Amino acid sequence: GENQYKAYYFYELDSWEGGLSPTSYDICLFKTRDYLNGHNCSSLAFSSHMPQIIDKALYCEMLEANPGIESCGFDEWSIYFNYVISNYPSLIEIKPYRTLAWPALGTDWNRNVEQPEYLFENFYDFLYEDNYIFSGFSKEYYSGTEAENEKKIRLYRQEMEKYKRWNNCFNTYLTKYEKRDQIRPPFIIDFTESVPRIQVPESIDLPEVWFIKIPFTCIGKHNVFDVETKVYGRKGGILNSFNFSVRENKKTALFPIWLHNNKPGKRRRLEIVVKHDGQQSIPTVIEFRNK
Repeated sequence: GENQYKAYYFYELDSWEGGLSPTSYDICLFKTRDYLNGHNCSSLAFSSHMPQIIDKALYCEMLEANPGIESCGFDEWSIYFNYVISNYPSLIEIKPYRTLAWPALGTDWNRNVEQPEYLFENFYDFLYEDNYIFSGFSKEYYSGTEAENEKKIRLYRQEMEKYKRWNNCFNTYLTKYEKRDQIRPPFIIDFTESVPRIQVPESIDLPEVWFIKIPFTCIGKHNVFDVETKVYGRKGGILNSFNFSVRENKKTALFPIWLHNNKPGKRRRLEIVVKHDGQQSIPTVIEFRNK
């Protein structure tokens, strides 16, 4: 509104999952979230990779009211804007961010805020390499840049819609399962005994989905553990294998799974193995069916 600062946010911090092995940025957002929640402030993420106006007087006031806050490793955008929102709500108009390529890839994190338009680009050099979304476009400004930007926006929007559709398909499966059985489908890693155990549904019916993230609940105290996944096609060949580590004592872990082109009539078998403290789980299989 008139005489208000506009603050552009990209996420609700209470929902930020971070990576399986957290980056320094993930840790920064977790610390920021905990601090804001502990001080009864709003907790939105404003590090949106686009220009934003900060009132120097209000920033200095925030520093004075919270001694030492500048050296705590917080997200400075989110700390500042949530402070102003909580103390001077009439000064701020909260708006969704307008940034292209944040996230860079649909596999990075599920958006819980969607950009209504794109005014700035979060530049990633690798996105212009072969087989990536902006391959063939110029990295440098030239007379055709504006026309290229329109094409890039269309491509990125299509890419994000695709991942959103796949994510919605999996969420629909979770909802239908819970409605039918009065319980969430079991995706559990059990560390209560020396050998980790995996509990999953025997089969999952999904329409055409290439990529999903499966939320596994971790039971019992655990150190960092390793996960090996393999996806098999109908004829038994391995279509994809992906190994990763999950951080210590993470209660819920989103396992990234590439099912490839699961067309009608196709079946995919996902095999999961968990390794922890020198012990290995029994290989566990889920069959994905697209009837």
